[in-house]
Amino acid sequence: MNAATNGRATREMPLPPHNLEAEKSVLGAVLLDERHLYGLVADEQLRPEHFFREQHGAVFAAMLRLHERARRIDHLTVAEALREDGNLEEVGGAAAIDELAGWVPAAGHAREYGRIVRNNALLRALLRATYEIQSKVAERRDGGEELIEEAERLIFALRGQEVLAKQRLLEHAIAEELERLEQAAKDKRDIPGLPTGISDLDRLLGGLQDGRLYVVAARPAMGKSLLVLQWARHVALRERQRVLFASLEMSDSETAQRHLAAESGVDPERLHLGKVTPDDWPALLTAATDAGGAPFHLLDDGDLSLFKLRAQARQIAVRYDDRLRLIIVDYLQLMKVEQPSGSRVEDVSEFSRGLKRLAREMKCPVLAVAQLSRAVEQRPDKRPVLSDLRECVTGDTRVALADGRHVPIADLCGTAAKVIAITPNGRLTTATTRRVWRVGTRVIWCVKLASGRSLRATAKHRVLGWSGWMPLSELRPGDRVALARRLPDPRKQASLSDAQLVLLGHLIGDGSYSRRQPIRYTTVSQANLQAVMNAAREIGCAPTAVPRTGRTGWEVRLGAGGNRWHPRPLRTLLSELGMLGQTASTKHVPDRVFCQPEPQLAIFLKHLWATDGSIWLGQRPNGRTITSVYYSSISAQLAEDVALLLLRLGIVSRIKVRPNPGTYQPNHHVIVSGGEVQRRFLEQIGTVNHSHPHAARMCEWLSAQVANTNADTIPVEVWNVARERMRERKVTQRQMAALRGTAYGGTSHLKFAPSRDMVASYAAILDAPELGVTASNDLYWDSIVAIEPAGEQDVFDLQVPGPNSWIAGAGIVSHNSGQIEADADCVLMLYRDDYYDPDSERPGELDILVRKNRQGRLGVVTTRIDSRLRYLPIARDGRF
Repeated sequence: MNAATNGRATREMPLPPHNLEAEKSVLGAVLLDERHLYGLVADEQLRPEHFFREQHGAVFAAMLRLHERARRIDHLTVAEALREDGNLEEVGGAAAIDELAGWVPAAGHAREYGRIVRNNALLRALLRATYEIQSKVAERRDGGEELIEEAERLIFALRGQEVLAKQRLLEHAIAEELERLEQAAKDKRDIPGLPTGISDLDRLLGGLQDGRLYVVAARPAMGKSLLVLQWARHVALRERQRVLFASLEMSDSETAQRHLAAESGVDPERLHLGKVTPDDWPALLTAATDAGGAPFHLLDDGDLSLFKLRAQARQIAVRYDDRLRLIIVDYLQLMKVEQPSGSRVEDVSEFSRGLKRLAREMKCPVLAVAQLSRAVEQRPDKRPVLSDLRECVTGDTRVALADGRHVPIADLCGTAAKVIAITPNGRLTTATTRRVWRVGTRVIWCVKLASGRSLRATAKHRVLGWSGWMPLSELRPGDRVALARRLPDPRKQASLSDAQLVLLGHLIGDGSYSRRQPIRYTTVSQANLQAVMNAAREIGCAPTAVPRTGRTGWEVRLGAGGNRWHPRPLRTLLSELGMLGQTASTKHVPDRVFCQPEPQLAIFLKHLWATDGSIWLGQRPNGRTITSVYYSSISAQLAEDVALLLLRLGIVSRIKVRPNPGTYQPNHHVIVSGGEVQRRFLEQIGTVNHSHPHAARMCEWLSAQVANTNADTIPVEVWNVARERMRERKVTQRQMAALRGTAYGGTSHLKFAPSRDMVASYAAILDAPELGVTASNDLYWDSIVAIEPAGEQDVFDLQVPGPNSWIAGAGIVSHNSGQIEADADCVLMLYRDDYYDPDSERPGELDILVRKNRQGRLGVVTTRIDSRLRYLPIARDGRF
C-alpha cells in the first residue's frame, strides 16, 4: 500500500449530520417546563430514535414514559425512571440529567430545537441510504434498471417511515367498520354513538361519535354550560360511560349544585343560598346516591392547557379498565396556551387543532364549548350562523396569487389557488388554499387606511395588528395594521415582449380601444410618440401619426397591419388580454402583465407613467425644495393596479382621491412619497424621455439628502420590547445613546414610532433577534383612519392551511378563515328567542341549530328548560 493510499485509509471519517447542542437543548427545555413535550411530540413528531447520541434518546424515551403515565417530568423523576429501566448509569448518572437544564439558550424555542434534531436525523437516514446505494453499485450484482429501482425504494422509504404510520389499507378500515356495525347490531342500539339524552338530537347526529370534535357555540346566557353538563350527566349516570368534564368557568361546587337541582327537583336558587328544607333532603340524598360510583370526572382548573388536559385524559385511560368515552371542555376561549403567540385569536385556533388531535388520539368524542362575539347581535336575525365562527370579505376583494395575479375572491370559489401569505415572523411565503366558498349575505364594514387602501369585510374578519390578529370589531382609528412591503416575483419567463409592454403602457394611459372603433393614441410628447411608433412597427402594425386639428400633439392611428397568418396583431393582443371595450373609468392592468418578471414590469410602468404620470421638482414660496412623483387616473381599479405593481418593485405608495373639476368622476392619484422611495423609483423605473426636465435634477438632489423616514416606521409598541431587553442586559438610556453614537435626549424619542434603521441598531447592540426580525421583515405598518358600516353584501371565505394568512386588496395582510369551524366535525349553535324578545311566544325554549355535520344532516332541534334546569325535547313537525 503506497503512502497516498495509507493516508486515505487512516483519514478520520467525518461524523454524520448531528447537533448535540440542539439535542441537549430539547431535553433541557422539557426538564425546565414539561409542557414543551406536547409540542415536540404532537407537532414536531420527535421520537427517541431521532437523537444522534443514544443516551439522549434514552432520556427522551424516559420522558415519554412519564408523560404516558401522567407523572411529572423533572430531573428527579427522569433520573428515577432511567434507574428503574437500568439506564441511568449509561446516560451518565443523575449529574448528567441535572446538567441538561443548563444547555437551553431559550426554553421558548424548544420546537425549533426539535426541528433541528429531526432534520439531522433525516439527513443521517439519507446518508445511510446513499451508502447502501453506493455499496450495491460497487458490487454490480444487479443491472442498472434494478439498481435504480432499489435506489428509489430506499429514498422513498425515508419519507415512508414518517407517513406509513398514518396510512392504512382500505380493507383494514372496512374490516374495522364492519366490526363496529356488528357490535352495534349486538347492542341493539338505535344510534352508533353516545346518546345525549335528547332523542331528536341523537337521531339527527347519530349520537356523539368517537374521534370527532363537536363545537357548541353561542352568545353568553344561552345555556351552553347547562346543556353540555346535562349531556355529560346522561352519559355518565344513565349510560355508565366514563366522562371527563373540564370546566374553566364553573367550580366543582357549582357543578355539584346543578346536578343536585336537576336530579332532585329542589329549586336551584335555594340550593345556591343554602336554604334547604327537611322535605328536600330525601330527594337530595337520592340524587347523591345515584351519582355514587358514576364514572364522572370533574377537572376544575382555571389554567387548563392542552398539555394538562391531555395528561389528565391519559391518566384516566391508564388508571381505569374501561376507556374514556367523552371529553368536554367548557369553554374553549378560556384555555391557557403553553407558548403564547401574541394573538389570542391565534391561540384559540391552536386549541381547536389540539382538541381535534386529542379526539383522534383518545378515540372518543371531544365536545368544546365556544363563545360567539357580539357580531351576532349586530344583525336583525340573531340566530347564529357558521360565519360567526369565521371571518369573511366581499366578493370583489382581490387575492394576491403566487403567479403574480390579483383575482377577486368570488372568482376563486371551488378552486385550490396558490396564494401569497405571511409567516409568523413577517416573511412572505406561498401556500395553497384548502377551500374557497361563498358564505352568504352579511353586514359588512369598510376599513380605510392612511395609505388610501381599504377593505370591506365582516366584523369578525381579522387583519394583522402589532399585537397579533385583530378582528375589525376590536380596531379603532389610529391603530396600525400590516401591509405587505413588497410582493414576490413569480419567477416566470416573460410572456409579453418589451414592445408589447411599451404599447400597453401607452394605450392604457392615453389610448382608445373600443370594440368597434379604430385603435388610437394621442400624445403631446415627442418621446412618447417615437416610443409608440417604434413598438407598433416591432409587433407588425402599420402606425400613422397625424397632427391633431386645432390642438397640440399627435394622434397615432394604429392600423391593422400584420399578414394573412397573423392579421391585426394589436387588436388580437388586446382581445386576448380582455382589454377591448374598456373606457377611461374602467381601464385596468391585464392579468398577464402582473405575471411578468420585474424588469418587464419596470418597462410597463415607465411607459404608463409617461402618459398620466408626473415627476416634478420645484420650490415652495419659502424657498424649500419639494419633489412630487405620482400617477393619476379616473379609474379606481387602475390606480390600485399601479400600487400593486409598485409593490412588486418594493415601492409602497399612497392612493389619494381628489375631486376632478368639471366632472363627477374624481381623480385617483398613486403617490410615491419619501426621498429614498422616490430615488428608488427613478433608478428602477425611470422615464421615457432621457432628457426629462425634472427627473435628472431630482435624482441628483435626492442623492444628496439624508433620508428622514416618516412613513415606513415600526409601531411605537416596539419600544416595549426594546426596554425589556435593555433591562435584561442592564443598559440605561444614556448608555444606549453612547453605544449608538447619538446625543442623550432622555426618553422623549420613545414616544414616537421609530424607523427600521433605529430598531435595527437597537437589535444589534442588545443582541435581540426579535428586534432584528421586526426591522427587516416584509411588513409595512399603515394607520386606520376610519371604520364605517357599509350595508349588507354577499361575502366569501377561504382557508389557507399553514401560514393561515393571505394578501387582500392592495396589500392588506388578512387572516385565513376561522380555525374552529374548520377543525370541527360538527357545529351546534344555540339560540333563545326569549333572550332577545322578552315578549316572545316561546319562553324557555332553546333551539339547537346543527350548522355543520360532516357525516349527517343539518337541522334544528328545539328543547325547553324545566324547573329542574333540564332541557327536554319538543316535537315540532318539519323542523328537521
